[in-house]
Amino acid sequence: MTRIRLLVMSWICLSLGVGIFLLELPARSHAAGGAPRALVAADQAVVVYDHVTTLMNIQTDPTPTPFSNPTATPSSQSGHGRNIFHLFCMPCHGDRGQGLTEEFRLREYPPEDTNCWESGCHGARPYENGFTLPKAIPALIGADALKRFADGQMMYDYIHKSMPFNAPGSLTTDQYLQLTAFLLEQNNLLAEGSRLDLAVLRQIAVRPAATPIVPLPQTSTDNSSWLLIGAVIFGSLVFVAYLIKRSRSAAASR
Repeated sequence: MTRIRLLVMSWICLSLGVGIFLLELPARSHAAGGAPRALVAADQAVVVYDHVTTLMNIQTDPTPTPFSNPTATPSSQSGHGRNIFHLFCMPCHGDRGQGLTEEFRLREYPPEDTNCWESGCHGARPYENGFTLPKAIPALIGADALKRFADGQMMYDYIHKSMPFNAPGSLTTDQYLQLTAFLLEQNNLLAEGSRLDLAVLRQIAVRPAATPIVPLPQTSTDNSSWLLIGAVIFGSLVFVAYLIKRSRSAAASR
């Protein structure tokens, strides 16, 4: 780069020197009514100088524009669902489906918008045409994230009826299926690349079936021995009372 600069500057100096030299020559072209050649040469030298300077500035730009490589839309059903998630769900449920956590809000939102429940944002008095958010936004991806749904049909019905939160039911059936496929796949409830349709939703168990509680066997207690002991004690007390009464009667008769 340094060598190129030296060559360009040398060429510019040479051009300017030639222009100045031509300016000192007699203006022979005046008699013919033409424009002075020296002035034309000088103007051309200035134009060339400006052009070369511009080229040098472009070549030495310290902050070149980074190359953009956008991610192509995956062709699978869940791949399209990923795009729908990032477009409609991510602002509230997080970029990884972690929910509207403080970490996500501080990382993605400007400082004045990090508290989503303030008035003027999504609080009690939202902005014009806005909406009020629930106090808690659940996670959609992760351990037990979808445990409120028994199966894929229940999950699909809820999303179709209630989401997006600010425009429920506004997506197409295919889009809701794509989103459902993405969430099931991310939670390891659907094999990667599987095709999901309405007919099989009921067959996909989302919440594990509860293990039935088996009652412990009751240990039978034999109460016959206690009954026998009680009877013996009761009989003994009756016998003792009888003896006391008899002895008193005998003493009184004397």
